Amino acid sequence: MNVILVEGFHDAALVSAICAQVFADREFRIEQIGGLPRPTNDDARLNSIVTAWILIGEVESVGLVVDADDDPDRVKRRLRRLIVLKNTTPESDPNAKPEDGYVATYRVGTVRKKFGLWIMPDNCRAGQLEDFVIRMIPDTDRVEQPAREFIGDLPEEIVDNASHKAAKHIAHAWLSAYYPGWSFDDALKSGQLVYSSDDPVLGAFKRWLRRLAR
Repeated sequence: MNVILVEGFHDAALVSAICAQVFADREFRIEQIGGLPRPTNDDARLNSIVTAWILIGEVESVGLVVDADDDPDRVKRRLRRLIVLKNTTPESDPNAKPEDGYVATYRVGTVRKKFGLWIMPDNCRAGQLEDFVIRMIPDTDRVEQPAREFIGDLPEEIVDNASHKAAKHIAHAWLSAYYPGWSFDDALKSGQLVYSSDDPVLGAFKRWLRRLAR
């Protein structure tokens, strides 16, 4: 079994739908961790969550997917301090690039498992799940541009579009036109979102999942 740990409900729903759509040959279990815990006590809570999953016997790999928000470098520095990484050996793939996500082999005693990190949306830029979602909106979609205009025209004292937050507002405004109160996986399953591996970021995420769960 391959486990993907995500921050919240929307992340879990979309990643689960992606795994079901593009991986018929692998079993993925998606688990919410209730947001990225505050970095207190050397990330004791986050370390405990990751370690507990990776030590379960039937689990073959564990991936952690979190948002970059407004500072991807800060998130990367924090994740590099995870205790689990002290027992991992990074992939020796010379073609691996930062935007392709991180995958390593976890080794303790006779235990050998895969461990991976993906920072939404693309391991490099500020943003979150919603930036990833927007990449799946087809060019022919008739709702995205009106959603952008609607959000962009709202007064700043009502909607904070600073930094990475604009994409979050736009993506949810777009979703509400099709599925008010629902989640992004519904749009993916029904075709309003299209997962294309030809897109550099979506393709890299698919390859990351495959590397993690070979």
